[in-house]
Amino acid sequence: MLRRNVCVAVLAFAICLAGGCKLNGQSETHFAADHGYWAMIGGRLDKWDFHHDGTFLHEGVVSGVGASVRNGARGTYRMEGDKLILNVQNTATAFTTGGNSGNATQGASTSAAAQTQTLTIKLIGQDGADGIVLNGTKYGIRHGW
Repeated sequence: MLRRNVCVAVLAFAICLAGGCKLNGQSETHFAADHGYWAMIGGRLDKWDFHHDGTFLHEGVVSGVGASVRNGARGTYRMEGDKLILNVQNTATAFTTGGNSGNATQGASTSAAAQTQTLTIKLIGQDGADGIVLNGTKYGIRHGW
């Protein structure tokens, strides 16, 4: 009987390492469903989209009188306890200004340099269905935008 229990425990551990184990109904490495979140941080709209396949999109938008800046990053993620590890694969930034006499100035830049970032994460509700807290900032759930 002991040998059978050890085999079951080893199998369960292997399934967990492959990303399939659950803790209180929550996937250990990825969200179980696609979720979008938002927060206003110092006049900046901050949006996160996390997909059950382990990919993410992060966007920030700042607008003011005569100027607008938008930046974004995409890549893959995994959750380890209260840590969110982001493998950023590319980033982009774009801006526009009104200029004088209606002449607008626009610009953009991109980067494909891979980088890893670690944030703290707390899920609100089952699998983050009611929001998340990233590095101490509460993000609400986005519905359809």
